[in-house]
Amino acid sequence: MSTAAVAHSEYLGEILVRRGVVPADRVLPLFEAVKERGQALTDLLVQQKLADERQIAQALADECGLGFMAKIDLEAIPDDVAGRLPVARRVLVRDPAGTDQADPQPITHRRLPAVRTSGWPYRPGRP
Repeated sequence: MSTAAVAHSEYLGEILVRRGVVPADRVLPLFEAVKERGQALTDLLVQQKLADERQIAQALADECGLGFMAKIDLEAIPDDVAGRLPVARRVLVRDPAGTDQADPQPITHRRLPAVRTSGWPYRPGRP
């Protein structure tokens, strides 16, 4: 793992200790694992059940002075607001025969209503 990545992990560890997410005596040994295995500190914390993704995200938001929402109700976001966001994701769609297929076009705010009204359930996929 690069020196910058190790330094990043150590800084993240400091934030998580300062914010009370992980005790210092539990995070210090993980720095060696980060160096040896090249694994992300966040992955190690979650695997060892020292913290979950929500706790890590909450601590980082607090550190930056930002609000944090554990869950976002996408249906509650007005279309005019969603239209201002640069979104381009690929999705999996279920065709009328019930087969999941990757939609070849990215879903943007302009195309999302068409996907919703197609009657096909959709779920986010990887680009």
